[in-house]
Amino acid sequence: MKKLDFLVGKWSGEARVQYGSGNWLELIQSEDAQYKLDGLVLLIEGTGRNKPEGKAVFHALATVSYDEEAGAYRMRAYNDGRYLETELKLTEEKGFTWGFAFGQIKTRYVMRINEKGEWTEVGEVILDEQPPRKFYTFRRTCITRWAKYMDPFTLHVLAGHTDVNTTKRYVHPSEADIREAMERVRSAVA
Repeated sequence: MKKLDFLVGKWSGEARVQYGSGNWLELIQSEDAQYKLDGLVLLIEGTGRNKPEGKAVFHALATVSYDEEAGAYRMRAYNDGRYLETELKLTEEKGFTWGFAFGQIKTRYVMRINEKGEWTEVGEVILDEQPPRKFYTFRRTCITRWAKYMDPFTLHVLAGHTDVNTTKRYVHPSEADIREAMERVRSAVA
């Protein structure tokens, strides 16, 4: 389960979901990923709120565990009174893939932490032999944004990390962030 440490924390950001006749719904999505049962299970709770009103339009809960006998991660996700079980496959980078099939319809999600420390996710649907079509895009960032406003010790506690060194992997200040920080220091000591 330690290979999933990169997910642990609270994330939020913008998402787009295609529905119905091809319309896109703009969301603010949040994810809270925490280990439970002394690291035996990873619990991920996600909520999507529409941008105009902030009303919850999506709410899901997933558990991820490692099946030693099969040598695979298993995910069970719950949403709208339904659930699905699938394999979660780690990628070479900090990320994973998962999906499911329903008759001739297949879905595939690819999630990874990019070089800026942002959680990015793309969902595709595949109908019969047609090429994959994107229906879900998501970019969540948290720690890099929060780092501008607090000390690293408070940040690591809020991120849910047990070690501040874990948090450091997710902080990627831009040149503008560094300049702003230096200006704040200069103003404070002047």
